[in-house]
Amino acid sequence: MKRIKQPTRFTCIASVACMITNTKIQDWYSFHNCDGDKSCHIEDLFRYIAHYDYFSMPFFIENNESINFNDITFSEKFKNITCVVIVSIDRPKGEEWKGDHCLAWDGKRLIDPECPWKFTELDHYKIYRVWPIAKFKKVVYDR
Repeated sequence: MKRIKQPTRFTCIASVACMITNTKIQDWYSFHNCDGDKSCHIEDLFRYIAHYDYFSMPFFIENNESINFNDITFSEKFKNITCVVIVSIDRPKGEEWKGDHCLAWDGKRLIDPECPWKFTELDHYKIYRVWPIAKFKKVVYDR
């Protein structure tokens, strides 16, 4: 999965959707008739990825405690499974905005569409929702 840097502070969800579908952020703008000037919602992501034959599994994992992405249990459970991850993040000193943020998990690593700073540890993310994502396979039957 190729990292797409989010173009505005409102487009982490859009960037993750485009990473999953291997599309451009302009495709998101066209699909939703917007220009990145307003917040996106997780439902917008699900509609967009469905247009490209991806879907969220019929469950998500919710956790009110911090999950360490380096934890072997998490890494093994979601090995080779694409996921949308919603986190609460503590920004570095001097950053004013705090809140929810959307990331992608490509089955091997966490991909942050924003992160202009470098972290060596991934456990600063307080993960509270994870949606596994799958792609529809088109099947053609000969009769």
